[in-house]
Amino acid sequence: MLAFSLCLGLIACGGDDEDNGVVTPSNNTQNGNTKQTLPDPEGTVTARIANDGDRYGGISLNGPYVYMDVMNNLCVYDYNGAAIINIRNVNGLAAITKVPTGGSYSDTKVATSEGDGFVIKAYRSGMYGQSSWIVICRMYLASYIRDALGNIIGATIKYQTGTDWVEKDEE
Repeated sequence: MLAFSLCLGLIACGGDDEDNGVVTPSNNTQNGNTKQTLPDPEGTVTARIANDGDRYGGISLNGPYVYMDVMNNLCVYDYNGAAIINIRNVNGLAAITKVPTGGSYSDTKVATSEGDGFVIKAYRSGMYGQSSWIVICRMYLASYIRDALGNIIGATIKYQTGTDWVEKDEE
């Protein structure tokens, strides 16, 4: 009987470790319930970035670079100028349909949490020496990437460039 119990215990404790040391966090929760996210819109790009502070190792948006620093801030860099705003907790990339006209845009970095949405703008020179801000991207932090000890080592980001997603005002 003792031998049977030991064999049963060994079988119950064994298992495959197929996550290669990366722990995927559980779904975002809000008020104790599982938070449902909207389906990704057509044309969504998914990228995984490390929180190593390497601006050129992040996401290139045909001008600005978006990367994550060691403090898990989402950072933006462009030699002409760029700005990012965190619009906080959203239900997926498809939930970002407007460009904030107020709020606190940052020209360097914003704090992040899983489920946060972002809008990124770049400063561009136009004709006749006029310059203006153009919206180039909506972004969603789907989840943090964690090591086996639970430390954040990066993030899974979903994004779309262009402005096809911006709601147009009724005329």
